[in-house]
Amino acid sequence: MKLIIPEMEILENHPFQKDALNRVSFANNLTELIKKIDDPFVLSLNAPWGEGKTTFIKMWLPLLKKEGFHTIYFDAFANDYLNDAFIAIVSEITEYFSEQFKHNKNLDNFLNTSKKVGIQLLGLTGRIAIKAATMGVIKDSDIEMFQEFKEEIAQGSSELIGNVLKDKIENHHQEKQTIITFKKELSDLAASLKNWTENQSTTKLIIFIDELDRCRPSFAVEILEKIKHVFLTKNTVFVLSMHKKQLEEAVKAVYGRGIDANTYLQKFINVETSLPKERSFDQGDDYLKYIYRLSELHDFPVHQELVNYMNELANHFDLSLRQLEKVFLNIILGYLKPDRFKIDALLAFVATIKVCKPKLFQMLLVTKPGGLKMNEIMANCAFDENIDKESDNYHARLKEIKDFLQFCTSGDEAIQEFKSWEEEIQRFNQSRHELIQYHCNLVSSINFNL
Repeated sequence: MKLIIPEMEILENHPFQKDALNRVSFANNLTELIKKIDDPFVLSLNAPWGEGKTTFIKMWLPLLKKEGFHTIYFDAFANDYLNDAFIAIVSEITEYFSEQFKHNKNLDNFLNTSKKVGIQLLGLTGRIAIKAATMGVIKDSDIEMFQEFKEEIAQGSSELIGNVLKDKIENHHQEKQTIITFKKELSDLAASLKNWTENQSTTKLIIFIDELDRCRPSFAVEILEKIKHVFLTKNTVFVLSMHKKQLEEAVKAVYGRGIDANTYLQKFINVETSLPKERSFDQGDDYLKYIYRLSELHDFPVHQELVNYMNELANHFDLSLRQLEKVFLNIILGYLKPDRFKIDALLAFVATIKVCKPKLFQMLLVTKPGGLKMNEIMANCAFDENIDKESDNYHARLKEIKDFLQFCTSGDEAIQEFKSWEEEIQRFNQSRHELIQYHCNLVSSINFNL
């Protein structure tokens, strides 16, 4: 048995070969879309945290490279300590071209203009201001020597600051022209790719911004605004990996709860897409495919009945793939002692709610046997009357889970239909009122944060 899943190996020539969810057709469709749109645009890739956006992007990158595109990957969350989105993105672009193409005149022009834009966009105080003005040439350790200007800056009396303010007032037109020049230099830099790469068929530069929804709200919003107003230009495409609902919260955190965050984001995103998730409740179901892959990766076989319970619970609670990984680890934990009595329906249930309904799990874990009420569990889990439709394939396993919960929580007069279950658990010296708590204890001793 393996606890930690190894990072997926992405093969350069067959990047989607090990993709359990078969998302290569989605990647191909997006590639064709990028090919056919001539204008610069921003595309969003929406999915909740833990659904595999980063993995999908890393599989998609080799496909784009094969089609002749140049791509830059920027982890926004890893860079939000910088406080300045312009510097962060320019640095990523510069590093890419410096490594790929030596002595590129277009890169020199781009850098020179970037310095001018950096000075325009910098704040009047602080470490980032100095780094922006020097495009990172002055390191953090060197900035200490500038601390003697701190009081002057705070009082607004520094001659340097005064000159900057004067220039910004007198040279507004020139500053706008600098932004226009910057966009042209970036466009020319992307266009130069044809001259620097054999068999290059496109001049488009695709810049991926990943983990945008995990950034500090101010940094996430600044990235959006800088892309729109500074970076988006001819020959460029930006792909934003994000959870839209979470990003909307970031917008509200910056501009107030009264803002229409959805409309705000539409100003910055031209094409919205969502990472597909197949919900067919059969062998084509993405949850089902991922459970089989987890069984393979953890070297832990699970029988089909348990797989079916996990699949229906994952669909019912709309788990992310990351959550499903934790559920699977809880199942493994429950089976560490294979000789111990267990009911798969209840084990799958408690393993799932431990991940997605932790408060309910704690309640089930500590409530005295017989003290639980079925209506409390039903309300917390959003189980409804549809589960009783036995003819509905999707609800078949959920109905069994509901029946077991009913069996564990009902009074003696209400369990005639579960008489055979009562006899079965007595063979293992178990009390039905203790079964839920017993299964919670099977998975409660360890928490997985992988």
